[in-house]
Order: sequence, then C-alpha cells, then structure tokens
Amino acid sequence: MNPGSDEPQPVRLGLVGLKFGRWLLRALTGIPGVTVTDLADRHADQKILAGIAAPPAARLHPDAEAMIREANIDAVILATSPLRRGPLLAACAARGLPVFVEKPWAGNPIQAREFAALCAPIAERVMVGFSFRFHEPVQRLRALLDGPLGPAWLANGEYAFHWNLGPDGWLWDPQGGGGVFNENSCHLLDVVCHLMGRPAWVQAAAANPRDMPGPELGAVVLGFPAGGIAAVTLGALGAPAFDRYPRLDLIAARGRASLIGRGHVWEALEWAELDDHARRRLDAPPEVLGFTRYTAALEHFVTCVRSGARPRASIEDGILAVDLAHALAASAQNGSRMELPPPGA
Repeated sequence: MNPGSDEPQPVRLGLVGLKFGRWLLRALTGIPGVTVTDLADRHADQKILAGIAAPPAARLHPDAEAMIREANIDAVILATSPLRRGPLLAACAARGLPVFVEKPWAGNPIQAREFAALCAPIAERVMVGFSFRFHEPVQRLRALLDGPLGPAWLANGEYAFHWNLGPDGWLWDPQGGGGVFNENSCHLLDVVCHLMGRPAWVQAAAANPRDMPGPELGAVVLGFPAGGIAAVTLGALGAPAFDRYPRLDLIAARGRASLIGRGHVWEALEWAELDDHARRRLDAPPEVLGFTRYTAALEHFVTCVRSGARPRASIEDGILAVDLAHALAASAQNGSRMELPPPGA
C-alpha cells in the first residue's frame, strides 16, 4: 500500500474461515476498491464455495498459515474461532499485515492477553470486529454525547434473542466461544463501553433454564468511575417472533436518547435535549445486497489499511469485552461485585 498516493490503491485481502466469513465476504464485495484475492478454510474445496459470493479469480487455500505467509495480499480478515487463532495472528505479525479479527477477541482473559502479545509488532494495525459500534445510529449518538447531550449517566439495554444452541457446540469451549456472554453479548457490552467509557466494576445474576454448560441469560449492572450506571439483560433464549433487538436507552447530562434495533441491526436513533418537547429521529438504511450490518466496520478497516491509521476498535477494546463477559459470569456465580482490571493489566 502507498498511503501517500493521490489515488486510492486497490486493497487485496485474504479471508480466513468461510463458515462465518461468508457474511463478511458478502459485505466486502460491495466496498469499492477492495478485492478478496485469497480465501482459506480447513475444509477448502470447490463445494464450500457454493452459495458464497466469492470473486471468480479468488484462490482457495486449505492452509491458512501458508496463505498468510505467501499470498500477495495487503491485509487479512480472520473469521475463525479463537481456538485456532493464535498461529494465524502470529503469521500476520511476522509479515506485518494489518488484520481484522472477528469477535470475540478471545475465549477467556488469559488467551486474550496471549493474543495481544502475539500481535505486539502490529498492535496499531489490528481491528476487532465489533460491527455494532460502526452502525450509523451508534456513531450519531456518540457524536451527540460529545456535543449537545453531554455524557451518559444511566443506560438500560437488552440483547437477548432466540438462538438454538446445543450443549456440545464450540460456543462453550473456554478456548473458543467462551460462552454466550463472551461470544455474542459482547456486541452490546462493547457499545455500552463505546458510549460510556471503561467500567470499573460489574455485578450480575444469571440463569440456565436448559441446563447448558454455561448460563444463557443474564442481568448485569456496570458501574463507571465517574458514577454512571448501565443495566443490561443479555442472552440466547427467546422466540424468533420477537426480533426487536438490540435496544439501548440512555439518560445523559443534557438529554435522553434511544437506540432501536431489529434482528442484530441498529436501525434507528431517537433523541431529545432537556428542553425539547419532540423527539428527533435518525433512520439507518436497511440491509441490502452489498450493504450489510458488517459493511461500515469493514469500510473503516479498509480505510485504516490504506492510511496506516489505528482502527477505532482496538485490541484493548477486545480484551475489555472478554474481561467483562467473564467478570459478569464470575459475579453471577459467586454473588459478589467484581472489579475490572485496569487498562493494560
């Protein structure tokens, strides 16, 4: 890449992991100036490309590490489980390639810091795939909190939905998914932190009505150093007919706002300042072919690859989400408030 060039240079990407990566690939094909030249999957064969919007000239590799070492690419998209992520991160670091890492950053706090150490040579070029924070309603709310609304002091939210989990799946592996709160609830936890800052402590209760290897439902309170409070309910149990998720309501120093979601997408923002008698509203564009819930985050990553800038969803954000998920699970188990480690710990 040539950050000093007047014309944007084509960005050549290698994507690892086609089970979930197919959704990222769909978004990438709609971003101008991006070419996915190489794909890697442990089960790589032509059958796996059926139903995937792969560029016709993309090369398919069964060995992801070899692809990262040898392919003519500018950056890497990792859509693999944390279980197999370590050697791939090390390969990216050895070659100095920017890398987009799907959430969760890791399966547990120890692994999270091991991954950070592997990425030390490229730490400023690593982005964690917290797509929610890049949705237009969240970005607008972040600007409002920095402006007329002032800082958020109270938040109430929900991210609970139907997900047909089995007890033997990768989700429960402490080196892989790390449980419901770590693998999926991290999206809402990250948005709360993006809007309110780094929590100081967490206290939670959890339920496991289907006797899974870990709890599926949780009620969580986060406390912030300046005194702010967030209360959220999280989980992977419900009914498909209830698709109004995620949701987040905030009371700020000089107003109030609501983020409104449907089916994993923040679709609208409503807000009002203290003296307003009518709410203002922003409606985000719907998902369409080539524009998905992942597009804005991937566009940001591509911009950072071109410019050399540090992504706005960093390794530190990934570690914080893992720490939060495991602290709330520990709090639910032992019934006490859990202090979070300071940044860099």
